[in-house]
Formats: sequence, C-alpha cells, structure tokens
Amino acid sequence: MATARRRAGVANGAALALSLALVLGRSAAVAGPPVTAGSNEFFVNASSMSLAGLSYAGNTTISSGAVASLPVMEFTISGSDAAGFALSTQCAGGVTQTDAAGAGKSATFTGSTTLLLTSFAATAAGGTAFSFTPSSPPPAAWPYSGPYTSVSLTAARITGAALAVPAQTTRAGFC
Repeated sequence: MATARRRAGVANGAALALSLALVLGRSAAVAGPPVTAGSNEFFVNASSMSLAGLSYAGNTTISSGAVASLPVMEFTISGSDAAGFALSTQCAGGVTQTDAAGAGKSATFTGSTTLLLTSFAATAAGGTAFSFTPSSPPPAAWPYSGPYTSVSLTAARITGAALAVPAQTTRAGFC
C-alpha cells in the first residue's frame, strides 16, 4: 500500500511538473518521452480574475504539437490574481489532469506575461459577457475593464510568468 501511494505521488508530481511547465512555457523534466510547452492546449478557469495591464497584440500563428500552423490570439499582462483558479491539461488516453488553488485561495501570475490563446471568454465588470477566438478576435483597442468573472481561457502557450498556486490540489489520473 505504501509503495502504491509513493508511486501515485511520483506520478502526480510528474503530472504537476508537466502542467506547470505548460503554463510557464518551459519543457517539463519528467520521466518518459519529452513533452514541450505548447504540445497540447490547456485550460485555465477562474471564478474571478484581475488581468493587470491587459493588452491585445493581434493574432499570430504558432506550431503546436501535431499542428504545424495554429492560429492564436496574443495577449500580454503585467500580472494577474485568479480566485477559483484551475488549470486542466488533456493527457494521453483522454485523461484530464487538473491542478487548482486551495479553497479560498487565489493563484497569481507575476511579471510580464504573454498568453497565446485559442479562446478567451469571460464577463467584464458591469456584466458584459464576451467570447473571442482567432476567427472572431477582439477589437484592437481592448474595450472591457476588470475584474473579470467566469473566466475561461484555452491556451496554446503562456510564457514569462511566475505562477504561484497556494494550497495546490491535483485531481485526475496518471498523465
């Protein structure tokens, strides 16, 4: 039983390293085949999120995993505080790995951060809901102010950030 728990802890630790590597835009150093940032899309959800210095830089195209030409929207922020934060990564075999901040805790991105997104949906301060994709992008001048609620991001890559996830929990299988 102790050996099974230790193996589960190692596997979950490797999955967490992979998830955080995807968020931070770095290669993961885990056992098994190498996985690089951007090889899979991942999902960031938050019940409430501030996005300091949010700016839409336009659309671009990146290589991501098996997709040679993936259209993405490029956003930059100078920091973020996310209540109800969850990061989900789709793993091989359809298993989803979810890392979340503990109850009542907020995750924070600090420093200049670039978000390459395939979708961005939320509700802005004042109750205006919006949803953008590369084929239906936001206007060049960002029209909304935060904080934002019901935030849902589908990311190909997030780079440059330092991410803190207090009281982090991991749910799901062995990725």
